[in-house]
This record gives sequence, C-alpha cells and structure tokens, in this order.
Amino acid sequence: RPDVIISEGCISDDAIKALRQIDGLQIMQFSESWSNGLPAKAAQAMQIGLGYAEIGLFDITVAQAPAMLCVSRSQISPLALNQSIHRHFFKLAVFPLRALTTASRIPSPYPGPISELSTLAVWRLMTTQIWRRLAKKISTKEDRKWGLLLGASDSSPSNVPEFGNMQTINPGPGRLWADPCLVENKGRCYVFFEELVFGEDRGKIVAAEVNETGFLSQPTEVLSESFHLSYPHVFSHDGKWCMIPETGNTGRVELYMAEEFPFRWRHERTLLESVHLYDATFLKHDGLFWIFGTVAEPGASDYDELCIFYARDPILGPWKPHALNPVISDVTRARPAGRFIHHAGEVYRPSQNSRTRYGYGLTMNVVEELTPESYKERTVWQYCPEEEDTPFRGMHTYSSAGGLVVADAIL
Repeated sequence: RPDVIISEGCISDDAIKALRQIDGLQIMQFSESWSNGLPAKAAQAMQIGLGYAEIGLFDITVAQAPAMLCVSRSQISPLALNQSIHRHFFKLAVFPLRALTTASRIPSPYPGPISELSTLAVWRLMTTQIWRRLAKKISTKEDRKWGLLLGASDSSPSNVPEFGNMQTINPGPGRLWADPCLVENKGRCYVFFEELVFGEDRGKIVAAEVNETGFLSQPTEVLSESFHLSYPHVFSHDGKWCMIPETGNTGRVELYMAEEFPFRWRHERTLLESVHLYDATFLKHDGLFWIFGTVAEPGASDYDELCIFYARDPILGPWKPHALNPVISDVTRARPAGRFIHHAGEVYRPSQNSRTRYGYGLTMNVVEELTPESYKERTVWQYCPEEEDTPFRGMHTYSSAGGLVVADAIL
C-alpha cells in the first residue's frame, strides 16, 4: 500500500473521496492539469498575456483542511509556448521531493485544477502565438539595445525613482551596456557594468567614474576572462574592494580583489563550486555573510528561484546552503537586480521581474527576516517600463550610492 498519492490534477472527485478513506495515506495534488495536449493554467496565462502561471502542490488529505506545500510562479513567454511548458513542468517535477523533505505546511484554500481547455481555445492560443511572432518580427524595436540610465537618488529606496526623467547613456552601435553596479570611494562614484560587443560570445567588465552629469572618464575594461562575465557585484570588506561577477554558466562563484581600485583586479579564490548561481549578490547581516542568487532546476528557468548561501568568513567560507532553498520561487521577484541597500535600519533587496520575458522590470523588496533557517521579505514597489509612460522597453538592474542612482534599460 502506498504512503503518498500524487495527482497532477486529473483524478475525479469521487476517486479522491475514496482515497481519503484509506488510513495513513497522504494525498498531494497539483493545481495544474493536462488538458487537450497542454497544461491548462500555462496555456491560459499565455492566451491573456499574463506573463506567468502560478502553480502549487497541495496536501488535500483532509478535505476541510488543505495545506499548500509548494507554490511557484513560472515565466510564460507570449512567443515561446513549448519553452514555457518545458520550464513549467521541469520545475514542478521537484515539488514532491521538496514537500517530503521540508515541514512547510501553510493552511490555504485549494483552488483546484481549472476546467479543461476546449479545442477552440487551443486553436485560439496557436493563432495568437503566430500573430505575436509576426508582430515581433516586423517590429523595429530591438531587445538587445541595452544602455544605462543615470540620475539623482531619492532619500528613500521605498520610493520609485523617476526613471523616465533620468539621462540615458547610450553605448553606441555594435555593443550593449548592462548590469550596472554603483559604488562610492573617497567621495567619488564609480559605475561597473557589463560590456558585450555584438558578435562576441562573452561579456567583459568595464568601469567609469560618474557624477550627476554623466561619465567623468571613458569606460575602461577592468576584467575579462575566457568565459562570459556580467553583473559585477562590487563591495568593500575589511577595507579592501571585492568583486563577484556573474559566472553562473561555469558552475562556480568567483571572488576578485582590487589590486588598484577601480581599474586593476586579480582572481582571489572560488567561493562556490558545482552550483550554477546566477547574479550572485553579497550581503553582511547579523554577524554572517550571505550570497543570494538564482539556481535553476535542470531544464527549468534561471529566473524563478532564489537561493541563499551563508558563511562566517566571506573569503574562507565554508559556504552553506540555506535550510529553505529555494527561499523564493516567483519569476516576478526572485532573481537579484543589484546591491542591497541599507536605509533607516532596513535592508532593501532589488530584484528582477521577469514575467513574460527577461528584463521586463524591477521589484524592490524589504528583508524582514534572515537567519540560516528562515527568510521573509515584503515587496514595496514594482516598476515595469512597458506599463509606464517611458521611452524604453525594459530594465533589470538598479544600484545607488553617493546620492546617485543608475539602472540599465532597453533604449
């Protein structure tokens, strides 16, 4: 006799009632169902352009007391139905294991799987996808044209910056600039960012001094490797400047130290190995050192799931995984979007909103609880350029220091 029954949403109500009569049997059910060849919630989300599908695994052993065991928001692309389905289901495949190995049970009304998709609904979905692809193909807008935005900082990160009023810094033809990190040193501000020349397969890190009027020096290459680099996370520790660039595809998190700030850096050591951690972001908090970043389940998206690692020494480690990894499974706020911001006794975490596509917008969160066994945060604002009156289409990184704010945007 089984100990656990897991349903993907298509078992009849009568069958569920019969199973509930078996003593000691746990019944889990996904709030997603396979209908007419498609996952119903993912298909509906694509049809209406929502940009994500929310799916959960529930314990429905007792009808009057359902409990949510796992929940996630997966990216649903308006153009790529098959890719969305694959990412959607590869992530769901690990939910039962997470439910069986953690004690998280949140009493919650069970929404149940949605009604089946009709053949007409499926044809409408396919037609919509074709028209969206045609519109994308003839559009003059280019998603690769990333540049920088620069402006004065508001006194509080809880307020949405006036991105539309910031000056734009265009990289010129044939390249993009993205992932800016702004730091202040001895009263001067420097911005580090990725530069990718079109046609090359790897980015490099460049830096320039800035003030409210723009660049005070020419962007200068400060770090390059035989592999792709992006998202330079720069911070000071014990009077020394450190950098953790994005190296997720290598399966390592690397630490560099400044030999001559800001333009000369050397590799110090590998902090984490055998983990594909994207947009690694460092934080010192309550006597421990933390690295935040997204980790993808095999075949799933690297936008959705935030994982944390901690250590007592940021250089020597050892780095241990958080007990609740992934601490967030939500494409609208999981992936880091820049340095943590300390203000008025609170810690703010900028994150990416990747619903619909990479670079859809930004989310600002306040960290409310962080220990090796717990994590809680609260969203204070979201900003998505396509939903605002701005001349640019997307953004995914935000940084502030020295009275300035810098972000990246599709110009």
